[in-house]
Amino acid sequence: MSEDINRSIRIYLNTTDANKKYEELTASTSKLTNKLNELQQAGQVNTAEFAKVKKQIESNTRQQELYEAKVRETTRVLKNLSGAT
Repeated sequence: MSEDINRSIRIYLNTTDANKKYEELTASTSKLTNKLNELQQAGQVNTAEFAKVKKQIESNTRQQELYEAKVRETTRVLKNLSGAT
């Protein structure tokens, strides 16, 4: 009565928005790094602006690391799905 039926499911993820946000974050970090270098060359290392830019770079870097971790986790889960049956 029971039949062994193999079924296949394909999962497609639309990562366009996530990639766009990541690219924007990377571009922002690059611009801020350039600004930080300019401030450093101008001798403005101990200014509030320097500290603000440095803090924003650190924030962007943390956010990028979180995105990368989420991508790695999603990839791991998706690769594991094929063996979950």
